[in-house]
Amino acid sequence: MTWHLDGHQPGILAAAILLASISTVSTILRWWCRRWTGVGFWFDDWLLLLGQVLSYALCAQLIVGIRYGLSLHRDQFTPEEFESNVSNFLKSLYSVEPFYAACMSVIKLSILLFYWRLFRSVRWMKWGIYITAALVTMWLIAAEVAAIIQCTPISKFWNPEAPGTCLNGLTYFKSITATNLVTDAIVLCLPMPLVWRLNASITRRISLAAGFLIGGFVSLISIIRIEYLNNPHDPDTLYATTKGPIWTAAETSLAVVCANLPILYTLIKTIVAHAFGTVRRRSAHAHTATRYPSRPWYTPPGDSIGPGEDTERFATRGRSIPTQVSQRSHSASEGSDGITYYPEKAHVQAEEKGRR
Repeated sequence: MTWHLDGHQPGILAAAILLASISTVSTILRWWCRRWTGVGFWFDDWLLLLGQVLSYALCAQLIVGIRYGLSLHRDQFTPEEFESNVSNFLKSLYSVEPFYAACMSVIKLSILLFYWRLFRSVRWMKWGIYITAALVTMWLIAAEVAAIIQCTPISKFWNPEAPGTCLNGLTYFKSITATNLVTDAIVLCLPMPLVWRLNASITRRISLAAGFLIGGFVSLISIIRIEYLNNPHDPDTLYATTKGPIWTAAETSLAVVCANLPILYTLIKTIVAHAFGTVRRRSAHAHTATRYPSRPWYTPPGDSIGPGEDTERFATRGRSIPTQVSQRSHSASEGSDGITYYPEKAHVQAEEKGRR
């Protein structure tokens, strides 16, 4: 079969490349931000990197699907060509199914380890992380076993006419996604009690809660994905199953992005603050030029005194967090993640210790 793009295939190819690119950029920025803030790499970073690699498999499956006619109708092929393409497409679908469960589980475990870095001195939070990690691991094992043994013999998955039995494909996919949503909700809600008890303004607490809950966007994609999942053994397989793999790739890739966003909080905040600071300084210069047109040498108090100062301020602001944390006790600095809300954690820890 000559590989050429028809119908929706150019859009599917573009979606696969875009999703892989966005998640890759977010992961690169995460690692750069770790070095920039002076925070060392830990298991959460390595697990997220593994999740990034696993997400590529779901994007690659879209490209393989295009190769075998994904999104095209049955009548666009000869009968022999259609049977061959469907068989090859279902083989690729079967081989990639374990990657979905592995990718989502690894990302959640990475997030839980991130929570551990921040809140491990809070006893109930520590136990919450243990229990949630156990639930995620059990879900992973169940999903992987079901993916492997859903057909007996295995070859019946891509050869429906062969003797044997298979689970209902649609029921299997929806069950896996629905149970995944349960663990999503637990992981998202786990740090909320600590966030709301921080010694910070309500605006600050809302912004922090929003940073943690951004992963709810991935849960929304999971719900949409359930709606578009179809039986892989539909008579018009290549067309009927088009949207399911697309939403699966979107879910895993954007899960990587959402897991990276809390780490990038400091970077984003610094860039925004620097941008607004530049605008304010330009406004101040314009105001000064109006008030003192005959005194071009005049420098208002507190204004910039040199072209290198902005760069110095930017670098200092970005690297001041580890320095501030290091001035606290050793136990507080061990969990430092280089993000600006970490100092409030000490207040939460003090409250917890006082209650114990």
